[in-house]
Amino acid sequence: MRDRVGRHDRFAIEASYYHFATGELPKVTQVYSDWLQSYPRDPVALVNLSYLFGSIGQYSKAAALNREVIRLGPTEAFPFSNLIYDYEYMNRLDEALAVYTDARSRKVERAVLADARYYLAFLQGDEVSMDEQARLAMADPEWGTLLLSDQALVEGYYGRFGRARKLWRQAADSAQRHHLTGYAAYFLSEEGFAEAQAGNFSLARKLANSALALSDDPMERSLPAVVLAVAGDGTQAESLAQALNLERPVDTIVQNYWLPSIQAGIELRQNRPAEAIDRLQRAIPYEPSWVLNLFPVYLRGQAYMQAEQAQQAAREFQSVLDHPGITLGFVTAPLAHLQLGRAQVMMDDKEAARRSYQDFLTLWKDADPDIPIYKQAKIEYAKLQ
Repeated sequence: MRDRVGRHDRFAIEASYYHFATGELPKVTQVYSDWLQSYPRDPVALVNLSYLFGSIGQYSKAAALNREVIRLGPTEAFPFSNLIYDYEYMNRLDEALAVYTDARSRKVERAVLADARYYLAFLQGDEVSMDEQARLAMADPEWGTLLLSDQALVEGYYGRFGRARKLWRQAADSAQRHHLTGYAAYFLSEEGFAEAQAGNFSLARKLANSALALSDDPMERSLPAVVLAVAGDGTQAESLAQALNLERPVDTIVQNYWLPSIQAGIELRQNRPAEAIDRLQRAIPYEPSWVLNLFPVYLRGQAYMQAEQAQQAAREFQSVLDHPGITLGFVTAPLAHLQLGRAQVMMDDKEAARRSYQDFLTLWKDADPDIPIYKQAKIEYAKLQ
């Protein structure tokens, strides 16, 4: 019995080291796989391995593990929530709803499920269920705070930035009141990301710096660095990237996702599309990950546009549009319609371009009129008539 406990503890220690100390996902994945060879019913190993597969975009493997946890009869909500997300990422929405229904029948805690169910309702265009999940989440400080940020993302998705800003501020304030400083920093960065994509670069830089002031955690400085890169502060973004590289030299997500995105953003602002495309090569195996919601794909599309390679750009933007379950409420999803239209104009396919612009302008029919990218889109669309 003593040896059995010892082996279990060794797996846990080794997995924790590779996951949190070094970030070497292939190694931690192997540890959890070995763990499950010895203890195939261990829920900790099953749930953590499913999370790792999801973080590198291997959603079918993640879903299989979460289904196994549920089969073993869990009392917690997380396997259900994770499985709902797995199906959303794969655009299998009916199956995601079936998981939620199963969780409800087992009387699983609903506040924990609210985040995943909210996005399922969003993907299905079900505003009534979105509002219901937001109310349910408010019963729990952490999940209620997360739902505020989800609502902000969705408002930004539709170009309603005035509403989005209020919700993001509420989310950040709520996070700080409940001592969730990391969340507060992330919400500021998330808002800054949306503002940068919309062309509000000065505000984006301000929000990124506010986020940096809240946290010294290297990982929590990754998204602000992306924002600064896109918003034109390449010097600070590069400094943050160098520090992140020193801190996490073998971290799978940092080295193959965050750093390429930061560096490509810098290259694009300096009108070096070939260099941006080259930087993003490392991200390709991990791009389906939910970590940055296909942003490297969107960036590559922008780089191809800058290089006047319209067909390649169109392919990248279409790839973003083909995966709404991964992009969720991020503003790059509706903007991909606009960017696709721009690529089609460059290809001299004006009929297709008009449809793409119309798709974007329909989504943004209630958008705030002063958003820079929206104003430019209307001017471009008028020229197509």
